Amino acid sequence: MLGLLIACGGESAGGFVSADVQVDGAPKGEVWSSDPQVCVSGSEVLVAWSDERDRGQGVWVNRSENGGERWLADVQRADEGVATAQSPSVACQPGAAVVVWEDNRDGSLDVPNIYAR
Repeated sequence: MLGLLIACGGESAGGFVSADVQVDGAPKGEVWSSDPQVCVSGSEVLVAWSDERDRGQGVWVNRSENGGERWLADVQRADEGVATAQSPSVACQPGAAVVVWEDNRDGSLDVPNIYAR
């Protein structure tokens, strides 16, 4: 499934302010990252997605503190890595963010639970 991300500002758009930047930190061509979600609060940007880079499907996050110009070099895993985690969603406000996802650690993805961090 492909997702589309569109963000709008309050000012008239004059084009993109930067070149494409890979934010998932995955080796190019080796990991399929999907389900991207983004939250912007002031100059902070948080992106969450799912991929299979480490012990099965997991939810990962990266952030930028300067409007997306620079991203952290080391992405962080949001889930505990004990089961399949997918379909992240993210919400944020100044100084705080929450990532939620489906997780089958207590059963199966036919009947997943929702976890948050």
